[in-house]
Amino acid sequence: MSRWFRSRFDNRYKVDVTTGSLLHIDTGVSVFGRADAKGYLKLHYAGKTRGMHVIIWAEANGRWPKSSTKADTNGHKWSIGHMDDVKSHNWASNLREMTYGENNKMAAKNRDYKKILAACKTRIPVIAKKVS
Repeated sequence: MSRWFRSRFDNRYKVDVTTGSLLHIDTGVSVFGRADAKGYLKLHYAGKTRGMHVIIWAEANGRWPKSSTKADTNGHKWSIGHMDDVKSHNWASNLREMTYGENNKMAAKNRDYKKILAACKTRIPVIAKKVS
């Protein structure tokens, strides 16, 4: 059962934070955004292009997350992390505000190190010229 409520930040949408989706009010179409090069869903929302995970987190918490561009008084930059490390799972219960360091540690536990190691062992051709 979805729980739609009117967006706090962009009056064109209704939001369901339990499913991580937006409903465009004028068209009645569900909106999930478009994947960027890193796999994050993005959408032009409240005057900026934002990640769907940031939008849903902000709607669920009633404020935009702490700054990801400038450090706070403790020297931390902040991000919104996916607890299950799946970039398309944008429901509010799966999202947490955390420092970049915390987010990286969490992502590392789910990383496929065999794939990374195999990529490191790939031969790289080197073309050298004799320099005199």
